[in-house]
Amino acid sequence: MPQDVKVHVTTELALDYIIMFWANESVLSSIVWCFSQSWHHTTTTNIVSDMIWDLEHQLEAESKSVQNPSLTYIFLLNNFHYIEEKLNQFHFPSRRVFGKNRKVESCLKSYLDVSWEPVLSCLQSYNATTPCLFPKQCSLLQKFRTALKATCSAQKLWKVPNPMFRKRLREAITGKVIGAYNYYLEEHQEQLKRYGDLPSSRSED
Repeated sequence: MPQDVKVHVTTELALDYIIMFWANESVLSSIVWCFSQSWHHTTTTNIVSDMIWDLEHQLEAESKSVQNPSLTYIFLLNNFHYIEEKLNQFHFPSRRVFGKNRKVESCLKSYLDVSWEPVLSCLQSYNATTPCLFPKQCSLLQKFRTALKATCSAQKLWKVPNPMFRKRLREAITGKVIGAYNYYLEEHQEQLKRYGDLPSSRSED
């Protein structure tokens, strides 16, 4: 399974051409105008938008070769964010790159669901009415910690080249995991104290 899911060379090459077309928009518009009858109401913006749309779909097709679902979304996130960043730098007037790219946001949500929901699911089957003769062995917190460690270990070498996007991704992961973890501790504080499974930082509160 490929571990290198950085920006694909096709993405970089295609963006070079797209940026070149947009930088020479006036020349391209003149050419389009000459063929306006056969091209109907095609504009330079439409041509570039179609190129972006085709590139995105090629990337989605390429991502299917990555067998790990989480790694698939990292591949797409790296590439879609690269597209968003480059187009924003050149002020391309398209709804798809105003503010947060819809594809980046969609892939980010899917990545969080695929990668981290299984970890958080370890906290969702707690039953305070079920007696536990061996609380440490059947601790959901222990299952959560084990799953968290395994997921972090599996993903720690995955590459997210852009430092700003890497920070954004980490904040999204932290917000999802820590938020659910703290909520679990607050909801089950008394039961966890009873079984001696409450983290020390919480016990001291």
